[in-house]
Amino acid sequence: MSPLGEAGFEHYESTTYTDLGDLILILLAGTLSGLHDRLAQDGFETAADLVGDLVEVVDGHLIRLGA
Repeated sequence: MSPLGEAGFEHYESTTYTDLGDLILILLAGTLSGLHDRLAQDGFETAADLVGDLVEVVDGHLIRLGA
C-alpha cells in the first residue's frame, strides 16, 4: 500500500494543497515589491527593474497556484 493511502500518488498530484512554502512566496512577493519601490525611489533603476522582474515571476507563480 502506498504511504498516501488507497488513492496513491495520482490522487495527491491532482489535489491542490496550500503549504508553508506558499505563505513564504506571498511574503516574498510583498517584500520584493517594497524593495522595488525603494530602489526606484533612490535612483537605482537597473536594480529596481531586476527586482520588478522577480516580482512578476513570483506573482505569476502564485496566480497559477490560485493563492
